[in-house]
Amino acid sequence: ALMYNLTVAGAHTFFVGEEGWLVHNACPIYGTAQVTSDPTHASRIQTEAARLSGRNDVAEVHLNRTLNSATGGAVKSRMRPDITAKYSDGSYRLYEFKSPSQTKQSQINKARSMSQMLRNSGLRTMKEVVR
Repeated sequence: ALMYNLTVAGAHTFFVGEEGWLVHNACPIYGTAQVTSDPTHASRIQTEAARLSGRNDVAEVHLNRTLNSATGGAVKSRMRPDITAKYSDGSYRLYEFKSPSQTKQSQINKARSMSQMLRNSGLRTMKEVVR
């Protein structure tokens, strides 16, 4: 069978062929993972971002970008989650990865605080993820 690799602008999922196969573009990943004194920190974030990008229900993945930037200006905050995933239904999920200078509890508190900022701005959120 002949196969083509293509990207359709403006469409994340679409049907092709006479049999109507459902295909999808990997969503874009914006930004870069923060480098810390832990050599695995950035690679763990990049691995999770790649996994999210390949999901058909994820529209955008943002790495280490301000909430203002990741939400298109909807949230006026300079706080930066490790990953902000925007889903196809318009909801968001924030991911924080523990780094050497932070405790797990401080990461949980930060993620919850940022999720609350999104909700206060009228955006839907899913439970935040802290690793």
